[in-house]
Amino acid sequence: MKATVWHRRLLIAVTTILFGVFGFCVIQERLFIRNAEQAEGRVVRLEEKPGKRQMLYYPVVEFRSGSGEVIEFSSAWSSSEPTNKAGDIVKVFYDPEDPHSAQVGDWLSLWGGAAIVGALALVFAALTCGLYYRVSFNRQRRARGSR
Repeated sequence: MKATVWHRRLLIAVTTILFGVFGFCVIQERLFIRNAEQAEGRVVRLEEKPGKRQMLYYPVVEFRSGSGEVIEFSSAWSSSEPTNKAGDIVKVFYDPEDPHSAQVGDWLSLWGGAAIVGALALVFAALTCGLYYRVSFNRQRRARGSR
């Protein structure tokens, strides 16, 4: 399959968009962490939800906000093997203006989304570089052959 200008432009556009989304995710998370308050939370239970091939486990965490309100939330991240159990103590980050938008303070909960988008951006960047290298190599080979 011959790489066309259209393919190259599409790869550049997708790569650029992915790096932009990655940057946006990192900035948003850094702002959230900078402005968030921290609290100690406790896993009260694990919610089980069926996945495509296996059961997924979401920790449900309870914490007390700075105003004294008890907040309960379900983590946005699940796993096929429970990473926490009821009674575990976890760090919680929450917006003091909206304590219901809390997040568990582990690496995956805070940075997992940005990491996935960043990995995709790197894959597309590698594909883009590989395509440009291949096109450049083929042009040089044809130029040498036509002499």
